[in-house]
Amino acid sequence: MFNGWSWNRAWWTHYGHLGTLHVLVAVAGGVVRGIAPFYHTRSRLLRVVSLPTLRLLGRGGDTSPDDLDLLAEPGWGERVAPLVVTHLLDVSGCARLELTDLPEDSGFGAALLGEAARRGHVAPAVRTQSRPVGALPASVAAWRSGVTRNARKQLRRRHNRLADAGHATFSLCATPAEVEAAHAALVRLHRARRASLGEEGGFRSERYVAFHAELMQALLARDELRLGVLALDGQPIAVEYAFAARGTLAFFQSGFDPAHATLAPAHLLMHWMIESSIEAGVGRIDLLKGDYDYKRAYATDTRTTRSIDLCTHAPLARVIALARRTKAALQRLRTRASSV
Repeated sequence: MFNGWSWNRAWWTHYGHLGTLHVLVAVAGGVVRGIAPFYHTRSRLLRVVSLPTLRLLGRGGDTSPDDLDLLAEPGWGERVAPLVVTHLLDVSGCARLELTDLPEDSGFGAALLGEAARRGHVAPAVRTQSRPVGALPASVAAWRSGVTRNARKQLRRRHNRLADAGHATFSLCATPAEVEAAHAALVRLHRARRASLGEEGGFRSERYVAFHAELMQALLARDELRLGVLALDGQPIAVEYAFAARGTLAFFQSGFDPAHATLAPAHLLMHWMIESSIEAGVGRIDLLKGDYDYKRAYATDTRTTRSIDLCTHAPLARVIALARRTKAALQRLRTRASSV
């Protein structure tokens, strides 16, 4: 979804001030076979050096998508990737390639690392990050039977507390007006919840708020938005912002009223949305990035992404590599000293 038109069109509308487009298009026989969507910007490396930088479109500012990659027709990825890599290293004019959240099995990422090594570039910084994913059963009954006995008891207690608190309703937004109202509630509840924890959380900037307002409407039109609302006596107390594409339900952001924290409204809403999705034939769940313990209660498999930070200017790359090794060594020394 993060590679799709909806995300990137809205992202460029609200974050295009960060740079200039640099979109590569691979054509064979008069047919577009691949697209590599980048943009030129500048970034600070080690908080000191400002470098001309190339990033994948959709990443930057206060946004953080998953699974960015080049796009290719089936069977064309292995042909397109080397062409893109050659362009990046020989033609793009950028001293830094900052490619975040590539799928670990990305052929493009592998081609870039392989060609950089073949040319003798200083090894890039590579960071991996994993997130919970998993298959959903074919029926709600099978889903419930797969939950532990203690978890089922806890869920029943939560539903009983919710019933005692008032009239509760669960719903998915189906119209532009409903999405607009739920978006406003999500921003308000998310900010309130994070403030109660002494954190900022998402939706800090008005640009980010406007970006997701536009994105939600675009995804609604494509039937790829799953915006769930739990209301108590007619007032939203939890909103869950998720995507549905290619048979996967992906949870992106949530918010709930901290005054109702004892009801665990976000968990109740997630359970309801998962069960509704199972009934609709959705086969997988993706908890997206963010290392939160609660996610492991919903999925136990993992999906890994890889971020590649490559400096193509050889002398500078050697200095940067030395600085990174020094920083890592100092961190290890501090860790050892604190444990004594």
